[in-house]
Amino acid sequence: MILFTLMTLLIGAVLGFHFKIPILAPAIILCLASAFILSIGHGPWSALITVALAITALQIGYIGGSVFGSIVMGARIRKISPASGTVAQKSAH
Repeated sequence: MILFTLMTLLIGAVLGFHFKIPILAPAIILCLASAFILSIGHGPWSALITVALAITALQIGYIGGSVFGSIVMGARIRKISPASGTVAQKSAH
């Protein structure tokens, strides 16, 4: 269950870095289906906890990936000088 939760966290981070919010709906559906499949034979409470953890990890990973993507884009924009549109030179300090 912990490995599955960590995997969904990383998948959410990748989705957050590359895609917009509408990608979360199909990702949550796939996460829901795979969590139920993984928890077959462990009882209904185990399935419910697995699903809740996986969906929560997916969304937290998505937020983390989105924040990281915003930071990367901000750094790229700051490197480009607005007047000439070329990459700014680094100082030799």
